[in-house]
Amino acid sequence: MRTIFHSAVLAVGIACVSRGHAQSLHFLAGSATVGGTLSLNLAGPTNRAVYIEQLGYSNQVWSALGSGWLGTNGVVSLTFSNAFSAGWNGVYRAYTTNAWATNGFGVMKMSLGPGHSMVGSLFASEWVSDLLPNAPDGTIAYLYDPVTDSYLTSERVGADWVGDQEVPWLAGVLVYNPSTNSATALVSGVITTNAVTLSLPAGSAMIASPLFRVYSTNALSEADLMISGSTNQLGGLSVVPVASVGWTSQSQIDRLPGGSTNLSYRTWSLNQTNAWIHGGAISSVPIRLGEGFWLTKPTNATWSVPARMLTY
Repeated sequence: MRTIFHSAVLAVGIACVSRGHAQSLHFLAGSATVGGTLSLNLAGPTNRAVYIEQLGYSNQVWSALGSGWLGTNGVVSLTFSNAFSAGWNGVYRAYTTNAWATNGFGVMKMSLGPGHSMVGSLFASEWVSDLLPNAPDGTIAYLYDPVTDSYLTSERVGADWVGDQEVPWLAGVLVYNPSTNSATALVSGVITTNAVTLSLPAGSAMIASPLFRVYSTNALSEADLMISGSTNQLGGLSVVPVASVGWTSQSQIDRLPGGSTNLSYRTWSLNQTNAWIHGGAISSVPIRLGEGFWLTKPTNATWSVPARMLTY
């Protein structure tokens, strides 16, 4: 049974950045398999070619993946094999004559070691059963509800999920893998190019960075540094709202190394000069692609998530 997770971390408003007319090219849906097969559904102008490009992980450069034909009904379904860059990462955009698609599609295959890991829903909302397609028996996914300060759980029992839940976009999920082998998380979804606002209550929230590109080709899959900026929007590249100056209870980020058997978090605390402190020293917070993490702060705030552009 599937349960829709309602939380204060859900989006409360969307500001349209780029909305075309009814016949503008756009991704309708998509799916991927652990083996790397990608299926895409698009709609747009009739009777013309559509071209798919993929963002390379190692060089962060767009390259051609394939093409299709938008027929008289203006829709097309495409399937590609071995479609992941570097074997695990895929961000896709599309264009037709003189026009880019108004959105995109993303997929990421992540290895989860034995024990606890945190995964982030960075592309779109996704069901736990889709996020963890080959999870071993006994796997548990924990979604945190900051309103009730409690977890909602989904458990893999045999081939089924008990309490399957929809993970909101930009939410984090704590996953327990009971096996001695690694499991696979498959994060995927249509990438909106709208700016979005979300409400983050005071206290703790389990979230994810919306960034789908590494900030440097040598960054080992790190997408966000949480570099300090203004007083109330210190969240670095993803502009997560925090608070430090004037508060004795300062903001804190907790990251969980993959495959942690005893929930040993790594903690960064924001000091009075708006610098993140880790291990007694000033340090950036290296958030990786698809990683979920804890944000704890003393005040309510609105997270204004910038538009995610695909046409550069």
